[in-house]
Amino acid sequence: MGGPGFTEWRNVAGARKRFPGHRQPHLPGVLGFYDLRLLEPWEAEAEIAGVHGIEAFCYRHHWFGGGRRILERPFTDVLC
Repeated sequence: MGGPGFTEWRNVAGARKRFPGHRQPHLPGVLGFYDLRLLEPWEAEAEIAGVHGIEAFCYRHHWFGGGRRILERPFTDVLC
């Protein structure tokens, strides 16, 4: 886990069923395995959400002591 080229999609695709009826791996739908560093998937996601009546998204990031942040790029990109 981790390292160059690693994304959370690797964990999603590698998920395995753990009990009867467990739906794994739960693979992405129409957008496929997208990269949040690119603007196009965000635009497509917002369009799909709007068609289904979704008007807002929640973004998570972590802020540590000393001003160190992780997972901040989507949050920062949306604000700009």
